[in-house]
Amino acid sequence: MVGNPTTSPTAPAGPTMPVTAPTTPAGPASSVTPQVQAAAQIRPRAGDFLTENVASVVARRELAVYTTPDFSPQTDTGERLAARDKVRVVGVATSAAVEPRLQIVGGFISAASQDVRRPALRGPNADASVAVDLTTGEILWQDSANTKRRIASITKLLSVYLVLDWLEAGEGTWQTRVIMDDANLVKMSKDWNTGGFVFKRGRGYSVRDLYTLSVVESSNAAITALGIEVAGSNEAFLDEMNAKAKQIGMKSSKFISVSGLDNPSLKQFGLVKPGTKAKAGNISTAADVARLVRALLTDYPDVLDTSAITKTTVRGKKVRNTNQMLPGGRFYDAGLAIDGLKTGYTSRAGYCLAATSAKPGHHPVAIVVLGAKNSKARFAGTARLLHSIYDRWSLRDAPQ
Repeated sequence: MVGNPTTSPTAPAGPTMPVTAPTTPAGPASSVTPQVQAAAQIRPRAGDFLTENVASVVARRELAVYTTPDFSPQTDTGERLAARDKVRVVGVATSAAVEPRLQIVGGFISAASQDVRRPALRGPNADASVAVDLTTGEILWQDSANTKRRIASITKLLSVYLVLDWLEAGEGTWQTRVIMDDANLVKMSKDWNTGGFVFKRGRGYSVRDLYTLSVVESSNAAITALGIEVAGSNEAFLDEMNAKAKQIGMKSSKFISVSGLDNPSLKQFGLVKPGTKAKAGNISTAADVARLVRALLTDYPDVLDTSAITKTTVRGKKVRNTNQMLPGGRFYDAGLAIDGLKTGYTSRAGYCLAATSAKPGHHPVAIVVLGAKNSKARFAGTARLLHSIYDRWSLRDAPQ
């Protein structure tokens, strides 16, 4: 069972979606016997042995437990694993004959794929999803990851990426004041379907204010105002978005909206991009969004400081995060350590989520869910998938 999880016998079916060249995590989570260091020399045929950095395994049949990696009647502990028993793996070892073994609490068991398997992954109930190890770029799960779909306010991750580029280039500062003098944007902020934080026409707001509102509350007016400030016009910013998407490898994505709203919603605010169809919206894939998340966090990891804010105050008004997996949210789970990033919803896109988990001692993981049928499905499905990922892989670096 060695190799990319997307092609292993127990991995979900679907086309390969390399966010980067897949990198298989090397080695066990801990080195517990002298033979463990020899594990790196094992070169079994792909599919023969499970010798990767797994967190737990399931017995396919009754298995004996031995006191050493050299299996014999003299090293048999007398303990047995029953078929379908799940056990935690604490290391990989080798016998004197350089045969791979798995170390569990209490001894050693077989590492042969006919004897043990990884626990099954349980994905979200959605139209498309993908999970990526953000350290290595390895695909941990995928389901219709390359299918083109609308992504609603997940779009704002690309928009704020460009805002951060603009700040990095010194073309503006967090204190730069943006005057909200566009009557349409003020109208958008007041609309029950597109609004949230209500802006006052003619009032100045700092880039920090608008950025916080865009990431935390998902304000459509705030991110549109930022785009116009950065590029000079809504259409010019859209051109920059599409160029940026191409630069970071989002080959299946096309953006006609800064906020993620579709043209039927944008029309009333004069924000339809010329030449686009009446019902058009932003198009991307779960795979492309994963690429976006990884690129954004590589260049600007501090975005998580904002995306993890559960509630704050902007210009005297309370603002709450739309991500219910954060502390205090309905789907919060301390064991998953969710720290961002963005939710999204339109009637055409369904319920979407790009979430990141930074469990202490593990590689960070990003999960993208597109087209869930309701809000519970995206949050509960993400939690279920993360739990099964951490159960199946340790996602830790090998000891040096």
